[in-house]
Amino acid sequence: MSNGVLYAFIDEFGNYGFDFEKKDVSTHFIIAAILVEVSNKEMLEQKIEIIRRKYFQTGEMKSSKIKNSHRRRIQILSEIKELPFQLYAYVIDKTKIRETGGLGYKKSFFKYLNNLLYKDLYKTFEELQLVADEHGSKEFMQEFKTYVKRKSIPDLFNFSTFGFNDSKSDILLQLADLLAGTIAKGYDKQQLTDEYKSFHSILKNRIIRINYWPKDYKTFLFGTCQGII
Repeated sequence: MSNGVLYAFIDEFGNYGFDFEKKDVSTHFIIAAILVEVSNKEMLEQKIEIIRRKYFQTGEMKSSKIKNSHRRRIQILSEIKELPFQLYAYVIDKTKIRETGGLGYKKSFFKYLNNLLYKDLYKTFEELQLVADEHGSKEFMQEFKTYVKRKSIPDLFNFSTFGFNDSKSDILLQLADLLAGTIAKGYDKQQLTDEYKSFHSILKNRIIRINYWPKDYKTFLFGTCQGII
């Protein structure tokens, strides 16, 4: 990636909750950011739209619509792997968070992740324009947008180029959804599949980093695989 301004289209997989016996409670919370240079944004949108029409016709390109059709997912990933974007992601293992501790409360959980994500992105990328679904119902992203806007207010001495942008691209947010759901196939208890090895192999040259939390996470599927820093 260049040193210029980047767009980051962000989506999430998973939810809050610690009753892992319930089918609708994820064991992991995953955040995927699609990074694209300003100069490549329009072309990437056009290419992804062609892929969406091919595999989803009039519907949105969402991981949940592919479900366990692994061959179809591999075909889609194979078509996007050479396009000009990078993937920066977080995998949070909720099973390693004690429900009785401070982070067992939703507000504290989201606040902690907001701070963690903000500090890491701000430190890693000097100029980053974040984009999330303006009409989405996902709680974490709504909380994170509010957090970033509050923290990144520029003043006379510190003009911030880090924050949420009013620009929106539905198709690139759909790509973020697709990849967040794909990563879940390698970690979340109810999503796990051996095919994730194939998914990762296809995407590895697009991955900048997958960050794991808590930091002592020992159950990596790929250890120090190429593509994961």
